[in-house]
Order: sequence, then C-alpha cells, then structure tokens
Amino acid sequence: LYQIKIEFAQSVFVQAGGMNMSLCERKKFLIVSGTEKGREALRVLLGEMDDADTLAAADAADANEQLLREDFDALIINTPLSDGFGHELAFSAAENGSGVLLIVKQDHFDEVCSLAEPKGILTITRPIVRSVFRQSVRLMMAFRSRMKQVQDENRRLQTKLEEMKAISRAKCILMEYLRMNEQQAHKYIERPAMDMRMSKGKVALGILKTYEP
Repeated sequence: LYQIKIEFAQSVFVQAGGMNMSLCERKKFLIVSGTEKGREALRVLLGEMDDADTLAAADAADANEQLLREDFDALIINTPLSDGFGHELAFSAAENGSGVLLIVKQDHFDEVCSLAEPKGILTITRPIVRSVFRQSVRLMMAFRSRMKQVQDENRRLQTKLEEMKAISRAKCILMEYLRMNEQQAHKYIERPAMDMRMSKGKVALGILKTYEP
C-alpha cells in the first residue's frame, strides 16, 4: 500500500497539456541517491520514459556542485542522503526553478509532505511502484512548466509596469521643463519610439536621464 499526495497538481497537469507536456522535449534529470543500487534503479525507471537524460550524484554536496555547473529540469532525491536527509537540497532546487521529487520511507511520508507540498515538491514512498513513479514525474514536469509560465508572465507584467512608470515620469518632466501639455508630451515620446523602432519605455528612460539629476 502506498500513499501519494498529488491532488494539488492534477489541475496544473490538465492546464499544462496533460501527457503531452511531460517529456515532449528532452529533459535533464539529476538523480541523488546514497547508494549505487538506488541510483541505478532510478536510472532504469527514468530510462523507460522518452527523452530523459540523466546524471547522478551520491550526496547533497555532490548534487550542489553539479547544480552550480549546469541547470537541471528536475531532481529525483532518494532520501536519506549520507550528508543529510535531503530536504534542504530539495528546497534549494525548487526555489531555483527545478522540479523535485522526494522518495521517502513510509514512516516519514506525512511529515515530509507537510514541509514539501507548500514548495511545490512531490513526495512518494518506498518501495517504488513503477506506475506511481511515472505519474509523479509527469505531474512534476507539468507543474514546473506551468509555474515557469506564471513566472514569465509575472516578469512581463513587472517590466510593463516599470515602463508605464517611466513614461508617466517622463511626461511630468516634459510638462514641467518644456511647458508641454499631456498630449504634447505623449507625442514627444511616441514619435521617436516609432521612428527609431524602440519602445516608449526606452525613450522615456532617455528623457529621465537628460532631465533628472
């Protein structure tokens, strides 16, 4: 009998395109396990999935060194590790945008889930059931894809907001220093943006650099 708390990811899985979102592109996985037997077993499981490239680490220190050298789409962490349980590595990787799947003993499942779920980390128990592992990896990758979309959209909106603030400040400066009205100030920013094929935000920033101390 196994348990897996992945209900929160079901809607994300559907929104991200279901099965087609899982491994439609090549994904790079970092397997972290304290034993060669564990690493090999996880290599085999991931090898059954299309387009999955894998590297392995023996402990958290080794994993962190590899994470400094290159980016991974996801980490599969078979706890505990020789230099810690593995949750700190999981939290750090999740904060940096990697998907994370934790594998724990049944006795630790509820405790680990209470800490991992708020960070978007999936947890399954040993012994590993092949179908549960495959579903968990696919859900993890769909969740990561959805989160990346949200983060990208947030960055886009933040950039747009900063641009609008710059344009507004530039208009105020033009109205103050060049005695323009708001419509004139708007055209003053819009015209060079069109002529030079650049954003109004960049034109506004140029005005701010000229007039602001």
